[in-house]
Amino acid sequence: MKSYENRLLTLMEKTREIGSKPILITQPFLFGEGTDPHTGISLETIKTWQFDNGKARWQVLESYNDVTRKVAKKLNIPCLDLAHLMPKSTEYFYDSMHFTTAGSEKVAEILYENWPELIEQIDDVSKFCY
Repeated sequence: MKSYENRLLTLMEKTREIGSKPILITQPFLFGEGTDPHTGISLETIKTWQFDNGKARWQVLESYNDVTRKVAKKLNIPCLDLAHLMPKSTEYFYDSMHFTTAGSEKVAEILYENWPELIEQIDDVSKFCY
């Protein structure tokens, strides 16, 4: 995780050096906790690789999302926690992490709803990753 954190820190610092104001977004994932509302399949126990399941894969991705949240806080960068705002449903994902058309629309809706606060945070970074 440290190498990912260092790469993200460097990327954010270079982004700021050129005068841009970044906003970070965590990565949603279909698998993890709960049951898919459309199929009734457990998103935790579904087999994803030869020796692991949905819950284990989600925990790995969440460790990267945790680093993203940490970097956002450390560098006072607004962060949208899409990983926790995006519903876990096969309506929105056509595989573990890529969106269906409905999923893309849901992401756009979440961004639209949160955009004013994210923009506000660029100048007032008292809130992070909500």
